[in-house]
Amino acid sequence: MEASSTQTRIRASRLNNAQVQNNQQFLDSANVLTKFLIAKDERTNNINLDFEDWEQQDNLLVSWLLSSMLEKTTNQNDRFHSQSAQDHIEAIFNGLPSEYDVFVTSVTTRKDAYTVAEIETLLMGQSVCIDKKES
Repeated sequence: MEASSTQTRIRASRLNNAQVQNNQQFLDSANVLTKFLIAKDERTNNINLDFEDWEQQDNLLVSWLLSSMLEKTTNQNDRFHSQSAQDHIEAIFNGLPSEYDVFVTSVTTRKDAYTVAEIETLLMGQSVCIDKKES
């Protein structure tokens, strides 16, 4: 269950990265409104009001979804609080797809053990690298 918590954070990070880079059209191109209706609007920075409404609603929905997932994750963390850090990290690794096999091998062969927070941070960076290779 902890692995799904980390995967949720990774997905949230990917979604946030896509939004920051204004790549929403790659998430669902059928529902994306154009920011500018005509070329003149782009030169004068006259943003389509429907686009602004859509973007605001979309961001509110994303915030709500993430907060509800984090709330559930927090409740799960409370239940598994007595779990050792090594068991927690192993649960995270067991939930990762095969693209992370090299990462898992390099982390598990290290002399000094990582903390759960360090693993999650490293996974976020690895996720970005995997995304770059896939695109």
